Amino acid sequence: MKIGITERGDASIDYSWVNKLDKVDGAIIITKNLTDKFIKTLLEQSKLHNLILHCTCTGWGNSVFEPNVPKARKQIDQLKKLIDLGFNPNNIVFRVDPIIPTEAGLHRVHDVLEYFLSLNLGISRIRISVYDEYKHVKERLIQNGFTPCYDGFYANKQQLESIIKTLKEFPLKYELCAENELYKLNPNLFEICGCVSLKELKLFNLKPDTNMVENLQNRHGCHCLACKTELLSNKCQCPHKCMYCYWR
Repeated sequence: MKIGITERGDASIDYSWVNKLDKVDGAIIITKNLTDKFIKTLLEQSKLHNLILHCTCTGWGNSVFEPNVPKARKQIDQLKKLIDLGFNPNNIVFRVDPIIPTEAGLHRVHDVLEYFLSLNLGISRIRISVYDEYKHVKERLIQNGFTPCYDGFYANKQQLESIIKTLKEFPLKYELCAENELYKLNPNLFEICGCVSLKELKLFNLKPDTNMVENLQNRHGCHCLACKTELLSNKCQCPHKCMYCYWR
């Protein structure tokens, strides 16, 4: 069994995933930009293949941090358009990824979730992650006149607690993959759930292999099932040029 995923780029920019769908049993398609072209493609392919959309919206769109990503409200309005055109909301995960735990970052998260909930889209799965600060990202921040957020690579306990305080303002439970420290601080608010999990297999009407294991890639804290396979081949920043991107 293989479940494809588009983690190495944005599926609305690199459409090479379309030609690989016949080689997987289902796929998770991730984008920060629900363009009309992407919506048309997703609707067409969903008639032929098992697909789940991860709609990512951090609130930083059209800012120096995400210069070529649409503003949050445009992204969420496009998500409504997709659902109105017939895409099943049960096959959508709304993804706030990553959260930057600063005052400005948390204000944007609040605005994103508030507007998302106001549209009553019927989407029950909300997934979040916390910004990781790579050495080259710290360098980008400094070059652009910003101060790095962390002393090291990860958010500290106080920063994680500030995220929890913001998320608790909404009647939601949030899925986490590689965010075990956040889960430990408030297990009632979060659910440990890999991006590729038994939930996806159930939606696709697939039975898990008896020897199914997690985190075959041995990524720190990851809970994705070992059947995950990448559908994009990028090894560089995509045209969105997000400042926090893990690609150099």
